Amino acid sequence: MPHDDSSVGLDLNCFTSRDGLFATILFILSLILVILCSASDYWLFAPSLEMAYVSFSSAYSCVTLLFLGLLYICKLYNASICACLPWRILELGNCILSAIFHFIGMAISASVAVKFGRGNRYNLFVACAIFSVIIMGVYIAHAVVIFRSGKVKMARSNNDPRNVPT
Repeated sequence: MPHDDSSVGLDLNCFTSRDGLFATILFILSLILVILCSASDYWLFAPSLEMAYVSFSSAYSCVTLLFLGLLYICKLYNASICACLPWRILELGNCILSAIFHFIGMAISASVAVKFGRGNRYNLFVACAIFSVIIMGVYIAHAVVIFRSGKVKMARSNNDPRNVPT
């Protein structure tokens, strides 16, 4: 029976692809950022309540990466309801939006670190700022790779009427 690339099914090879490696690295870094934000106990101190945004941006990254991971593992992008979506544009938009989120999170973390001065919490806020910059850089690199790739994240053939150009 020939292998059909346009079918929905289980695909564990997506982790070894370029996009899968980017997603795995971003998920791990975002998870570390969530842990750093949680360890800082920012909700106990009024001057550091802005860190809730940093926690939100890292949680947003984790949730969207889990959703995209599930989408790619199960090859749901080939399902009839998803086949006509412009995946390249959606992925590029997600990368740009997440990079902007983490840029703002980096600025907030650095601002809160300056408010606190030296100490354990200062080090955690600086670490949050550093990880936000790293995550932002990886998102920008992934956006550049997606933009330059030119191929759409669909396995449909060009003569398929459901294949729309992106």
